[in-house]
Amino acid sequence: MGCAIFGRSAKFNLIASKRVHLRDYGPLQGCRSHRFHVDFVNKWNALALLMVQIKATGQPLCVGNTHLFW
Repeated sequence: MGCAIFGRSAKFNLIASKRVHLRDYGPLQGCRSHRFHVDFVNKWNALALLMVQIKATGQPLCVGNTHLFW
């Protein structure tokens, strides 16, 4: 499972891309719910980030997409 971002290469120049697993960034130190902690760590919650440049204007554009299990 995961997420993807698609675009037309004729319209955009790729500047950078990043795939993030949210379990690596979740602030779980103070989590009181053991069940939530287990679910968060074991489920596939992902974030895709893309930085592109619009060819027509030269303007940068940041696009994000998530796949959240909940």
